[in-house]
Amino acid sequence: MARYRIGPAVMQVVITAIAQSVLAPAAISMAVTWAILRFVPGDVARHYAAAAGCGIGFFGGFAILETAAIKPTATWHWLPWCGAIALSIGPVGLAEGVRTSERWALHLGLALAAALLLVPGWAALLPVRGWYIAAFAAGIGGLSILLDGLAKRVSGSMLSASLCLTAFCGAMVLAIAVSLRFGQLAGALAATLGGCFLVIRIKKPQSDGPLRGAVPVYAILMGGLILAGFLVPREPPLGLVLIPFAPLALWLCEFGPPSRLSGRRSVLVRLAALSLPLGLASVWIARSLNLASGNSGG
Repeated sequence: MARYRIGPAVMQVVITAIAQSVLAPAAISMAVTWAILRFVPGDVARHYAAAAGCGIGFFGGFAILETAAIKPTATWHWLPWCGAIALSIGPVGLAEGVRTSERWALHLGLALAAALLLVPGWAALLPVRGWYIAAFAAGIGGLSILLDGLAKRVSGSMLSASLCLTAFCGAMVLAIAVSLRFGQLAGALAATLGGCFLVIRIKKPQSDGPLRGAVPVYAILMGGLILAGFLVPREPPLGLVLIPFAPLALWLCEFGPPSRLSGRRSVLVRLAALSLPLGLASVWIARSLNLASGNSGG
């Protein structure tokens, strides 16, 4: 039986890809989050630590992976800038005295601003561009609002795990179904989420407050990556649109018998709930790719 060996050149490519899309964004995220928790006082640190860690970490990862795209020439090049807007404005809604309706309006406004930047103005898309903008703004704004409410009910560890696992699944699907470029960017997002959440668990083990600030950053960046991946292929797999919304499955565990579970059982049930939409999306995308390949082959 033939034995295959991975040559030094291939290993170098793999190591470089991991360093660029995972290690560097995670390191930037951890450094930013640690600095804010260490040197910024009180509520400002609590509101901005995770948001800044995720947003700046992703910006750094994007700059490493797509250096030429920092000055936008295509709509998806605005992704890190949308993250910067979300990290700057999103945590304002967590300030004391902000009403729920005002917080919701802030989430919807951020999603609308991102939609205007990220939805292309291609001639072929112009007749339906308004619908794309409305759908993205409503979907991502609603996602951000529901995740913000969820963050007040579930533990920080469960919230962070759900967002990281979703971003990681998105990275795998985008790399396989769309392009390695978008897969690496989603991997950078997963790494930044994991990095800042790890620092928060170490620095503030008894507080879940800082994690909530990352919600609008996650919603806009994950939604923007899926939008970009959805528009690239001629026949995009519709299952892509389910992926950013997967963490909302945790709401199912906040009512009825699952809400009364505790300890390991509670964790397992919530992870099972999260796996349902991710699994459904993966199967749907796989079937779409098989049908597309069968049609092209026929």
